[in-house]
Amino acid sequence: MLSIPDKWEYPWFAAWDLAFHMIPFARIDRTFAKEQLGLFLREWYMHPNGEIPAYEFALDDVNPPVHAWAAWRVYKIPAKAGERDRDFLESVFQKLLLNFTWWVNRKDPTGKNLFAGGFLGLDNIGVFDRSKPLPGGSKLCQADGTSWMAFYCATMLAIALVAFLGAGLNKLIFALCIIGWVGYARLIRAQVLKVREYDFVQAARALGAGDLRILAVHILPNAIQPLIVQASLGMAGAVLSEASLSFLGLGVPPPAPSWGVMIEEARDLSTLQAAPHALIVPGLAIALTVLAFNFIGDGLREYLDPRQRSR
Repeated sequence: MLSIPDKWEYPWFAAWDLAFHMIPFARIDRTFAKEQLGLFLREWYMHPNGEIPAYEFALDDVNPPVHAWAAWRVYKIPAKAGERDRDFLESVFQKLLLNFTWWVNRKDPTGKNLFAGGFLGLDNIGVFDRSKPLPGGSKLCQADGTSWMAFYCATMLAIALVAFLGAGLNKLIFALCIIGWVGYARLIRAQVLKVREYDFVQAARALGAGDLRILAVHILPNAIQPLIVQASLGMAGAVLSEASLSFLGLGVPPPAPSWGVMIEEARDLSTLQAAPHALIVPGLAIALTVLAFNFIGDGLREYLDPRQRSR
């Protein structure tokens, strides 16, 4: 049985319409909403290559990849952070990953993370049909297809963290480390590669200094300044990430204090009408904290860089 709420759609289904419809349905019957979302991920609807059928009269058409987002929203809506159904997320994750792989393999013709997709459920008005091959063997790269896939990536990361790690302070620290370490590694690598070519490093090597001494005495002290600045600026990103993950139910679980949890609990219409400060105050606190860390980072950059200090 498929839910087709719109009269003008009956009797045919549209996969991405159903995904949107299940979000309000989850407030009425969460079990029904989960079953409907899971139905399109079963073997009798999903193609073995991971493609989700678009609609009854064109199964191989492409709809925006909103199924993962709908599953995430249905997971969050009916219950509080400690009462949500992680088993549901685990049950849909593998099939959603298969669909994600289909998008990556089939809709990125150049391999440069610039996605196509064609019609994508929107008005197909233009000088050519986006759902059909272009003349002359041209390739189509769509801003909407690429943005949908960026959104898909973020949603899949959220589902993976919740389904397999759960919420909690330790999990939050682990998630932030996974997301943030690459930038610091690239920065320090670039600085070391630059400093090792300086004359004083070459002189130390000519005098017979060992690699460990050169690294500890000559290279790292002269390469660490940008890392200190980046760390201070990264604190602003960490504050935003913690608030975002806690807002999504991935971070610090209630009743532990968190600005993200405060915003998540205050976003109901009744709370906004009765106590708007419950949303405004933590939002302002996040904004001011991020701004303060940015100022600290700018100050450290000017202090540690002689060229900036001389100006």
